[in-house]
Amino acid sequence: MAKQPKIRFKGFTEEWKEKGFSELVTIRRGLTYSPESIVSEDGIVVLRSSNISDGQFRTYKDDVRVRNEVVHIPLVEDGDILITAANGSKDLVGKHAVIHNLQEPSVPGGFMLLASGKETTFVNALMGSSWYSHFIGLSTCGGGGSIGNLNKSDLESQIVYIPNDKAERDIIAKYFDSLDSTITSRETELEKLKNIKRSLLEKLFPQDGQAIPAIRFKGFEGKWENRRLKDIATRVTRKNIGLESTLPLCISAQLGLVSQTEYYNNVVVGANLANYFLIKKGEFAYNKSAAGEYPMGAVKCLKSLDKGILSTLYIVFALKDDIDADYVQAHYETKPWQDDVKKRVAVGARNHGLLNISPEDFFDSLVVIPHNNDEQKKVGQILAKLSQTISLRERQLTLLKHSKQALLEQMFVNE
Repeated sequence: MAKQPKIRFKGFTEEWKEKGFSELVTIRRGLTYSPESIVSEDGIVVLRSSNISDGQFRTYKDDVRVRNEVVHIPLVEDGDILITAANGSKDLVGKHAVIHNLQEPSVPGGFMLLASGKETTFVNALMGSSWYSHFIGLSTCGGGGSIGNLNKSDLESQIVYIPNDKAERDIIAKYFDSLDSTITSRETELEKLKNIKRSLLEKLFPQDGQAIPAIRFKGFEGKWENRRLKDIATRVTRKNIGLESTLPLCISAQLGLVSQTEYYNNVVVGANLANYFLIKKGEFAYNKSAAGEYPMGAVKCLKSLDKGILSTLYIVFALKDDIDADYVQAHYETKPWQDDVKKRVAVGARNHGLLNISPEDFFDSLVVIPHNNDEQKKVGQILAKLSQTISLRERQLTLLKHSKQALLEQMFVNE
């Protein structure tokens, strides 16, 4: 059987050749050091698993540093591949990235491997295809308290297929390097947008018991007021009687309430859909599951669908007519709301893996709100538009990453 990828650049037809991984790069282990060797400034930077994020090399202000005299291995160079060799999480073992734009003298840490060679950009792309993930899955172990480990000699002994023509290797390397640069640029732009949103949430809402925000739209005056959710909203407990809807929903951080099928490509519901809550467009739901940017759970509005069903573990509510939905949605992303709810959650207590807060305590939570409905709308609109932009950029970035992975599967021989 001919060893050729399914997709190739024009002009290349020769069969790919078999090579040992150790013929492509030289692999060495990282530095083992003691806590006494660590310094707060100067010294040599120690690169660890945290310096690899989504296949990209990152450095941070709080990277570990050690005294110069304890470093007895060669420093890393731009173009080297940093590889996680050991980690308590098996999923992190084997992740890799090409080191770019290194600013300070650095060495790999003891749980890392470093691959050096003349064509590391090509090799790094090769490691993005499925032969490598399959190898990692079979060769490492971990979980249950044990540390997942990638053996240096196991990686060196792997047999791979590469183009015989260096020109083809170069064009593949250049293509994926350009794609990675685009992904990095998009990630940077996305993070800037998220930082702008965080800043606006802090500046456009009163903080720490204040009665007015730090930044205010022109023409609005007067103190904002603290109101209880129960005074501006009513709880919704309608059941899905008559199966008015068969569309199970879930909460997405940026998209709000969305179809389970579209978000997870799967549906997880009980047998009796009539026992679920029926939520309608414009109503809100509180998911008490703590995750990521939402340590106190997430509150989202149903905007894109007319109706759907939710587990009765959610708390569902509808706003009164004089309250702007976009404003309230933004309120539920502020730190003051999280701090308020944190006080109401039973410490250390969970129910079905969720934060233990009763509907009564949730509806007793505070909503800081302007008297003027127009001010509510202005604050809500600017943050809603920013959230929509962030959501769009996230979807574009996800699509770009999926496209890259699909190309890696088609442009390499994965056996």
